[in-house]
Amino acid sequence: MALLVNVLLSLGILYLLWKDQFTNKQLLLGGIFVLAMFFSFINDMKNNFRVNYQFIPTQCRIIEKGMITKEYTRSRLYYANFQAECYVGDQLVTQSIQLNISDYGSLSSQAAMQIVNAFNIGEVYPCWYDPANPTIVVLQQGWETTVNSWKITFIGALILIVMAWKIFFPD
Repeated sequence: MALLVNVLLSLGILYLLWKDQFTNKQLLLGGIFVLAMFFSFINDMKNNFRVNYQFIPTQCRIIEKGMITKEYTRSRLYYANFQAECYVGDQLVTQSIQLNISDYGSLSSQAAMQIVNAFNIGEVYPCWYDPANPTIVVLQQGWETTVNSWKITFIGALILIVMAWKIFFPD
């Protein structure tokens, strides 16, 4: 359903562009934002589909955990970081593993530490690895990041619809 709404919204924006109806730059930027979020949503959907249906389940024993901080010009992102021993095929390997396939990090160090604290050193957890690239191992399956992308896309689309309504149907 979310995909259908995004496709219809994108087609509507493209139609308006084609008909030269975009005289308002804010509306054009809103349309570009919604299209970008739509493509982000599709990418998350594709990645989560791969994890849920193509990755192979295995067991991982956490041997080290912590938090990584990445500095950017105007922000800082925090990531949960895990080292684990896991079986990839019939080989026991030690490697860094991700929480999930679309780990965007957190602006809050407390939120990242909550994730780190949810896993205990020495304990075994289910995890999944990519048979095409066994260095990609994740601790979580699911559609959470896809749902978050959908929420952001929906909010952007709602703002765009309100802006369009005010432009095309002024009081």
